[in-house]
Amino acid sequence: MRCPNCGKEIQANALVCPYCLKQFVDSSASVEAIPMAVKDDNNTDCLKNDGKILINGKEVRQNVVMPAKSEENVIDNVKEESAFSLNQDLNRDDGIAESVSDEEDSNRVSISKSQWFFIIVIVVGIIIIAGIILWYSLRDNTRNSDTPSTSTTTTTENTTSNQTLNEGVNSTYNYPLRIGDVGIAALYDEKTEKYSNVDVVGESFITGNEATALARSQNLESIDGFEWKGLVYEVRLNDLSYLNGASISPLLDAKLYKWSGREFIIYNNNHYFADLVSIYNGGEITNSERAQITVVYQVPIGEDEYSICLGDTTATMSCFSEFVS
Repeated sequence: MRCPNCGKEIQANALVCPYCLKQFVDSSASVEAIPMAVKDDNNTDCLKNDGKILINGKEVRQNVVMPAKSEENVIDNVKEESAFSLNQDLNRDDGIAESVSDEEDSNRVSISKSQWFFIIVIVVGIIIIAGIILWYSLRDNTRNSDTPSTSTTTTTENTTSNQTLNEGVNSTYNYPLRIGDVGIAALYDEKTEKYSNVDVVGESFITGNEATALARSQNLESIDGFEWKGLVYEVRLNDLSYLNGASISPLLDAKLYKWSGREFIIYNNNHYFADLVSIYNGGEITNSERAQITVVYQVPIGEDEYSICLGDTTATMSCFSEFVS
């Protein structure tokens, strides 16, 4: 039933509304209702008496009875609370699972990036180290080569054995000989159009006024910023028995090489190919004879990384430098 005063659902046959404290009387009993003046904290609009109920002139004490929940309502409430609790648990589990999944994904991405970073660093480091090693190797190769071979195998046409009377050793532009050393060089015979090995000795380098005077005697033009220099060498025909008394020109091909192997010099962003001029006043010589020859050339003032090479690069060659100790 509903309370006629507040309209809320209350227990049937209730004597007092538990919500607004409205008093009711049973129709089968004679009840005298005495208004009460009671202030309810939860319902300030309802004023009642002091809580006494008189029936047929007698005081009756009535315990306030809360409306009883039906079994159906209890079951429904339990279902609702269980469903709500289950949804909360599921949402909480989903949140935890999502958080764990996000954390695993983050860790996986972080580890992957870290691995790639270290791989890239290692590869770049290997490339840099290899480049440095290659650079030093190339630089050293322009200054140093294998120890000059002391093989003195002759290339003369009439020699049938490996024995030779030559004393010189091979040398290169980046591993030149010093003044006083005996090298071996290929001498070209225009008559036979063959190369034969001969001994060559570096006797001296000439500089300054002496070199300039030699150049002027040959009417050679000077280049601004360059200086004249020269090399005096001696050719020894020790193993040309195939000549059989015939003579040959002792002039050897002469070239200037930078220690890097270049045949030119860079000066003021220009490239200069050194022109070596041979000065020889003698004539042809035969086997067991010697001849002294001078070559003059000009290089930029202060240039000190080059060699003067005699002979032929495709056969045998000897190089001399005034800048080796």
